[in-house]
Amino acid sequence: MALAGHVTTPLLLIYLWAGLCGWGIMTSQALAAGLRQAFAPEEIRGRVLGTMRFVEWGIMPVGALLGGFAGQLLGVAPAVAFSGALVATGSVWVLTTGLARLHSVLIP
Repeated sequence: MALAGHVTTPLLLIYLWAGLCGWGIMTSQALAAGLRQAFAPEEIRGRVLGTMRFVEWGIMPVGALLGGFAGQLLGVAPAVAFSGALVATGSVWVLTTGLARLHSVLIP
């Protein structure tokens, strides 16, 4: 650590932030999977879960391409700031709707 000098503090913050992001992703994925299983009728649950997996994982390459284009066009720092603003906007939407206060699921 002594050889790294002033670089250790930003690296520690990066590791902390990456851990928090990973925990948030893991938690939200587990909750979303539970909600999908609770709401999807048993007869079509496999198709619902397969479709959701296809949509979730299928959009990732599109986002990677758009992020790469934004990084080339705007620069890396503005592209990352823009993507952070998009994530913050989504978070505000979730917090201002009833989704954040959903404590139980009533199956129709």
